[in-house]
Amino acid sequence: MIKPPLNQSLRFILAGIALVAGPVWVTARSGPMTPTRTKVTAASRAEIAPILFGVGVVEAHRNYLVGPTAAGSVKQVHVDAGDVVRAGQPRVATHGNSAQTYRRIEIRAS
Repeated sequence: MIKPPLNQSLRFILAGIALVAGPVWVTARSGPMTPTRTKVTAASRAEIAPILFGVGVVEAHRNYLVGPTAAGSVKQVHVDAGDVVRAGQPRVATHGNSAQTYRRIEIRAS
């Protein structure tokens, strides 16, 4: 077997090192192995405004139908759609339309 000249063997070795070292160096400098650049600053106190944005639908756990127990006209509404109400809290005030009495009725949360 004929031995290649030393010069040619050296070229193959250097080419092999370049083929292995080149991609390793590129990956280390610009790929997932890149060192994270950090900046160190002194801590300070400042106001942070909360920012939240989202698109979606909010659904209630329970829905209840509410209606009057006596005929009358609505004079005042105490709550808006979406408000949380507690037991005993007035929601609507009405005035009865009875011919014999004129009374104030409040529909309360139960």
